[in-house]
Amino acid sequence: MHNIELLCTSVHYYPRKKWKISFRLPYIVSSRINKDLIDNLCKDSYPVLLEGIQCTWPLWKGALENRSVSIRLHNIEHLYYLKLAQHERNFFKYIFFKREAFLLKQYTQQLLKLNCSWLTVSMKDSRWLANKLQHTKQEAFVPVFVPYHDVKSLLGTGNYCLYHGNLSVNENERAAIWLLEEIFSKTPIPFIIAGLNPSKRLITAVSNVSHAKVIANPTMEEMDTLISEAHINILPSLNETGVKLKVLHALYMGRYCITNNAGSEGSGLTDLCIIANEPNQMKQHIITLMDTEFTNEMKDFREKTLHALYNNNKSAEILISYLFPHDPKPGLLQSL
Repeated sequence: MHNIELLCTSVHYYPRKKWKISFRLPYIVSSRINKDLIDNLCKDSYPVLLEGIQCTWPLWKGALENRSVSIRLHNIEHLYYLKLAQHERNFFKYIFFKREAFLLKQYTQQLLKLNCSWLTVSMKDSRWLANKLQHTKQEAFVPVFVPYHDVKSLLGTGNYCLYHGNLSVNENERAAIWLLEEIFSKTPIPFIIAGLNPSKRLITAVSNVSHAKVIANPTMEEMDTLISEAHINILPSLNETGVKLKVLHALYMGRYCITNNAGSEGSGLTDLCIIANEPNQMKQHIITLMDTEFTNEMKDFREKTLHALYNNNKSAEILISYLFPHDPKPGLLQSL
């Protein structure tokens, strides 16, 4: 049984319809169309929280009229897909990402006209949304909910740098190869790349750097160990929207974290990371930090900062205030 089933009155799962292509709707939306979902939503008049643009078809369809509805954006999806297209080498995937970005932009513009509240997980995305809404609707920044209670960073030093992520996502693969070619091929510091489904291209690139290696498909426990024992988690991003959950993971579990502006902007994490945007700057930070112990004072500062911003109780209170704007009744919350 999943944890959510222990917390909710009822939980329903709806299969995603692969290859359900629409000329009007983005694929990430059209593939989640489900009549049973609409039927369940219409059984009561409770507030509805839609997690991500992907789940907003019931609102777009008009099935949630006269309801308190909040959309919680995980990122600005059409900008995200434009970035995926920019980094895609496969022609057919490139066309898919460009088409998806075009449809998502149109679809989001339609949603902005509907009666609902908007929430974001990134301060940068919140500013983008406020500009689009032009104060005609409510919007708020609600930090992501984190599964971590305490910072578990090990003190002292480690002996390698780590990049981790879903390596089947093209922007993650490109970031890993960029690190190999621009940084670690020019310094003898050990480098590990860990994550889901690394491609042959990435494995070949790693084989050309003698002190680098790939760990494919580690378990969550193995990944936690890799993050904890690394001296530096190095996590540059090629996409500016949303919040980089792997940066949060590294800050709660690891020692030093290096990222770039795209990996930290809008998250409130800038003061906890070392920011570097150019290869030489990043390389110099790595060389300096490898000889610098991670101290208890650094850990305490990190814990205080993270607790102030990524506080699940405070975030839940903000969320409830939007779901129940007139008469908060958290006991009515249900998971559909």
